[in-house]
Amino acid sequence: MFDLNDPIYSNKELAREALEKLLWPNGPVCPHCGNCDEARIMLLKGKSTRPGVRWCNECQKPFTVTIGTIFEDSKIPLNKWLLAFRLMSSSKKGMSAHQLHRSLGVTYKTAWFMAHRIREAMMPSHSARLAAQTRLLRLTKPTSAAKPKTASMPKSLRRNTLLPRWLSARAR
Repeated sequence: MFDLNDPIYSNKELAREALEKLLWPNGPVCPHCGNCDEARIMLLKGKSTRPGVRWCNECQKPFTVTIGTIFEDSKIPLNKWLLAFRLMSSSKKGMSAHQLHRSLGVTYKTAWFMAHRIREAMMPSHSARLAAQTRLLRLTKPTSAAKPKTASMPKSLRRNTLLPRWLSARAR
C-alpha cells in the first residue's frame, strides 16, 4: 500500500533522488557511453545548472536520470510523473486521462500525454510483441501453397497489379 503523503509525491528533489536509487542502484551510469566509474562521473553544481545533471568525463556529455525514459523531454515535474504512475498502476480498472487530470491538478492535455506515455511504458516490449505476432502467423499459415484460380478472376485482376495501369500497358 502506498501513502499519498510520501514526500516523493510532493517534492521534486526527493522524487529525482528516488528515481536515481531505483534506476541506478550501483551508482550513476552514462546513457551515452555506458560509463559507470563514479570517479569519471561528476555531479554538476552551479546557479544555471538543473539539479541532478551529471557530466561524463569519458564521452564529455551531460546526462540526467531521465535520459532514455518516458520522462525525457518533459517539462512535467518528476513528482507528478511518479504520482501518475502510482495512481495508474494501482487502480483496479485503469484510469482515464480525465480522472488523472483531476487527481494531479494538471490540464487535460498534459494528463492525456502522461497517460499515453505511461501506458506505452507498461506494454510488453516491441520484440516480445513481434515474436507473438510471428507465432500467430505460423499457426494461421496455410500448409499448402495453392495457386489462385485465375479463370474465375476478371481480366483487370489477372495482370500484374503491382505496376500502375499506364506503365503496364506501355510495357506490352
